[in-house]
Amino acid sequence: MKNKASPILILTLIFLLAIVGVSIRFLTKLDKETLKQTLIDHAKVETGLDLMIGGDLILTYYPLGIELNDVTLRKTIDNQQDVPAFLTVSKMKAEFDIVSFLTGKIVVDDLVLQDGSLSLVMGKNEERNWDIEPAVFDKSESEAFDLAVENITIENMVFSFEDQKKGLSKKIGISNAEMAAYDGEALTLSLVGSFESAPLIVNYQGPYPTHYFSDKAKAEPILLKVRYAGNTLELNGKTGSLLNYEESFPVLDLKAIILGGKLSALNPLLMTSLPDVGPYELNFEIESDPDLVQIDKMILKIRQSEFTGSIDVFLKNQPKYDVSLKIKALNLDDFKGGDKTSTSGLFDQLIPYLKNMDGEADIALKSFGAYPGTVDNIYATIEQKNNVLTVSEVKGKLFGGDLSGFASLNFQKEPHLNWDLMVKNAKVGMILKDEGVESLAQIEMKASSKLSGPDSFINQMNGSLVIKAGPGSIPKLDLDFLRSEVLSFLFPAEAAKQSTALNCLVADFDIRKGVMGTNYALLDTQDYTLFGMGKVHLLKETVNFIIEPKAKHFEILSFKTPFHVKGSYDDLKASPVKMALAEKGAEIGISVGLGGPFGLISSFMSLGELDKDPCTKAMRGEYKKQSVFDQKTQSLPQRFKDKMSNDVKDLFNSLFQ
Repeated sequence: MKNKASPILILTLIFLLAIVGVSIRFLTKLDKETLKQTLIDHAKVETGLDLMIGGDLILTYYPLGIELNDVTLRKTIDNQQDVPAFLTVSKMKAEFDIVSFLTGKIVVDDLVLQDGSLSLVMGKNEERNWDIEPAVFDKSESEAFDLAVENITIENMVFSFEDQKKGLSKKIGISNAEMAAYDGEALTLSLVGSFESAPLIVNYQGPYPTHYFSDKAKAEPILLKVRYAGNTLELNGKTGSLLNYEESFPVLDLKAIILGGKLSALNPLLMTSLPDVGPYELNFEIESDPDLVQIDKMILKIRQSEFTGSIDVFLKNQPKYDVSLKIKALNLDDFKGGDKTSTSGLFDQLIPYLKNMDGEADIALKSFGAYPGTVDNIYATIEQKNNVLTVSEVKGKLFGGDLSGFASLNFQKEPHLNWDLMVKNAKVGMILKDEGVESLAQIEMKASSKLSGPDSFINQMNGSLVIKAGPGSIPKLDLDFLRSEVLSFLFPAEAAKQSTALNCLVADFDIRKGVMGTNYALLDTQDYTLFGMGKVHLLKETVNFIIEPKAKHFEILSFKTPFHVKGSYDDLKASPVKMALAEKGAEIGISVGLGGPFGLISSFMSLGELDKDPCTKAMRGEYKKQSVFDQKTQSLPQRFKDKMSNDVKDLFNSLFQ
């Protein structure tokens, strides 16, 4: 016995048939020229582009569809009449799911584009020849009327991009392409064509492109195979969000990659143009460690020729580091990853990577996000021989100055890094992050450390750092330790001044186990001279200094008391130091008078002729080094020790530890 259809189902079918009948009656009566004009007006409102239909408009009733011939979408930019149209199509055909009209979400079952071109042009004034912003990328509003395309077929189309300002252009030709989308989530793509005249075949299965820009994206499988100019790239892995990489890295697993020809074929939208390379084999294994770094482990194998490319590294809560590499003849077959449970896992993996490298590499650091503009194309040549990796021919710009130097990494026992770097004519204002400070400096750093982990690398660092800055100016006395109450305390007559001329700045440091201690520190201006003694803890990022001032003008009467600078880099605190115990008729302070020598730091430094020109000998390095590491409170002159308060004794004990 057959089941009878329910009355509700019968009524629904009758309702749908009625709608179809009305639609057919409407379409048969509709004037095609009127429909053309309606489409032209609608295109102008929705896209800002001019629609032209030079051929026939054909309507079909079953399946419900529309066909347009000789279609052009165009926008004139920068008053140029010869700019390619955004879209030209000899034939455009769409078939609709009629039931979808009832839901408010119209579904295009099939969209066919034949014989034409799609051109994206950026004018010299950065004006575009298109204004279309796909609604799928704009989630600011929910629309009552929606459109979805499930299947797209493209035949004999050319896709091109041109940036007239940068003089860049790329072109992809498509002989045949088929794309199927499922509920705006999954996507399959099959494409046969060419890129820059070389054969190109692409097959893709994975999430819809907007998945990568969703902050709620989850890791999902992805299959991609690209065959270009006779070479193949295969990608099998998982995808995640580009906006929230802490949940999952965009590509977690890349395997079996074989490339050749121009690498720019694989990222045409990035406009990179890399030289011909190959054939060679690349094998990557990339894992996400969101607590430390976006790329936790990478294995790279190169056979024959060389690899040229770029790597963007994202540290957690840190700016981007942009590094380009050119590597020759590497042998990494013996590479093994480190212990992932170790806090120094990144270094555990890096050491065998470097140790097993055999050959040469050129590396260029293009940008350093933490200090925008401070790094400009630093290049170095890397060579490994006899378990010693040498970084030579370091050249580039650092803090606006000329960088040069070398480094070596010795693997014979435990990894040990040595480096010797110099920067000439560095901009002091750039170093201090204050454009108002005008002076040029020479920076020399020689140091070494064991390469066993990020923290231990700093804690075991030993060496020296010397900074010498020549004449210039310090607008508004704008040094961190000369602000607010400290400025008014030390320079009551100078606080209102807009600037003071800088004669010189000389800072000579020893570096012992990750702590920088002064050998000599001098700041000399037209109004005052400052000598300093103290330490900088590199790992903890803390400062502990005593600064002793000397005025050059008699009207600065209170400019004689030392002050203590202490705290983190971002939160330095300065306070006066009451060096001596109060005596009847005696002044609180350690200075013995404006015309006399320095009282405190002169005990540890060869000051020279302070009243005449303290900079001449200091800039030539003709000063006696007195490392703060080698001092003890007991070495202070007896005349000071007899009068020092307990607080001051504690201060010096902490300084000389």
